Amino acid sequence: MKRIVLIVLLISGFTYTQAQRSKVVSAYNYAKPKYNELEKAMKAIDEAKDHPKTLDDPKTWYYRGMIYQKIYQDTSLTDLHEAPLVEAMKSFKKSLELDDRGRYEDDVLNLFNIALQQALNQGIRQLRAEHPQKAFNTFKQLIESAKLEKTFNIEDIDKGIYFYTGIAAQQSENIEKANEMFSKSIEMGHEVSRCYLLIAQNYKDQKDTVQYVQTLKTGLEKAEDNKNIMLLLVDYYTKSGKLEAALKYMKKAIEADPENVTLYFAMGNVHSEMGNPEKAQEAYDKAMKIDPDNVDVMYNMARLFYNKAAELRNQANDLPLEKEKEYKQLLKDAEKEFMRAAKYFERAHELAPKDKQVLKNLKTIYMQLRGKEGYTEKLEEVKKKLESL
Repeated sequence: MKRIVLIVLLISGFTYTQAQRSKVVSAYNYAKPKYNELEKAMKAIDEAKDHPKTLDDPKTWYYRGMIYQKIYQDTSLTDLHEAPLVEAMKSFKKSLELDDRGRYEDDVLNLFNIALQQALNQGIRQLRAEHPQKAFNTFKQLIESAKLEKTFNIEDIDKGIYFYTGIAAQQSENIEKANEMFSKSIEMGHEVSRCYLLIAQNYKDQKDTVQYVQTLKTGLEKAEDNKNIMLLLVDYYTKSGKLEAALKYMKKAIEADPENVTLYFAMGNVHSEMGNPEKAQEAYDKAMKIDPDNVDVMYNMARLFYNKAAELRNQANDLPLEKEKEYKQLLKDAEKEFMRAAKYFERAHELAPKDKQVLKNLKTIYMQLRGKEGYTEKLEEVKKKLESL
């Protein structure tokens, strides 16, 4: 009797195991083109991959990868699974790990490498469609899969993969992972300058000024196309009031981009703030040679002469009464500077006729020069323009 019971148990166990394996076969059959019942195939293969009798069978994972890849490829089944291609890559990877005899290796690798290229294209589409978390998940699985010995390596697929993954991570607010991916991209020599800029921006957003500046400085040394990095260093040191350092990087930036009006303009502003009006004028002159119609440069040049005139006038007013000769000379010099300032403000007004601040400055200067021929009329004209605005 015991023997009969044992035989019955063995038979029932064999039958149960066969039932689970039949789910794998059923899943495969459902996925055949002549049936193409992929929803049923997915259900059957997922039951098999969760069952102890078939979860360690490389065939289970090979078929699962194939089925999920078919689901991804069928545009009518987009609602069947959120990330079928990610599941396909995970399944192919699992099959290779379990297949110590290499029974399915060639077939799996063929489909797996196709899936890697599909994943790259899908991740880029997801990124463009503003689904960064989905893109990150796709790229992450692609990177993990491409590390396997027998699959395509990263450069075979696209050496920009780390950069794309960094963008997806950054847009998903996973800053630590974004910086890791951008650093990997730098190692591969892809988008080096942009990666340093993006890492620096992440540190800036986190209010980590030390790492922000250090990243920019490292990028300046490592990146060949580093003009934008220089400009950020210029901006940082200027806003921080570290003007000597700002000038240092301005000079470097001008060497790299000698036709950049903004750099000469910024240099003029820094020299002006440091009390170097002659050097400021020199920088503004260079800017105007490149762009003669730049209103901002014109305005700041005018302010330079206006401030100089005001200083000379104040010096004259501070003199004792007995210094009549010196007093008259200072006023005469101040008048010349006011006239030089007027010339630049007038040009600025031509370029920006609706700018109230330019007109207000002209009004102030014409008040100082109203004793000279023609300036009273100019003053009245400016007043009318201001009233009309």
